[in-house]
Parts: sequence; C-alpha cells; structure tokens
Amino acid sequence: MRAHRPGPDRETLEQHLREANALVEQVKPLFAHQRPDVCGAALCELTAMWLAGYVAPGSQRATEKVRADMLQRQMLTVKRLTPVIAQAIGTDALAKQQPS
Repeated sequence: MRAHRPGPDRETLEQHLREANALVEQVKPLFAHQRPDVCGAALCELTAMWLAGYVAPGSQRATEKVRADMLQRQMLTVKRLTPVIAQAIGTDALAKQQPS
C-alpha cells in the first residue's frame, strides 16, 4: 500500500496554473496554422522531453515507473480538457453538425 503524500496547496496550484496558462499563450502562435500532424509530432517530442526529466537516481525500474505514472496522469488530464477546449474553440459544435 502506498503512503498518501499530500499534494500542493490551493495557492501553489493556482500559481502553477497561471504559469502554465502564460506559457500556453506564448507557444500558441508557434502552433497556429500548422497541420495537425506536425503539431502532434511536436507535442510528442515535447512530452518525451518532459518525461525524460523525471528520474529516480540509481533505479531504472523506479524511473520507468514514475515516467509511466506521469504519462498516465498527463493523458487523463488531456482527456478531461479536450471537451472543454473543443467547446471553447467551436470544434465541438462542428462535430455535431449533420453533413450537408
């Protein structure tokens, strides 16, 4: 059984969200007008770079586990955010339209 580790407090989470949103606003222009496959490839490389930063010194097994855990958490967050973003940018409505 894993020990429960408390997460960051609300103020810290809000600060992280502000920083993340500011970073998103900075990179959005780089992705604008790019093909989805090019954006996807770039995001894959960025995700791999992000995951590579998680290391459990002295343990390849623990490193692989923490990276797998972080990737799983990331994908869950992406799944939860996608409908919210789709609604905000209007692609949700496009998907619901009947073909003409």
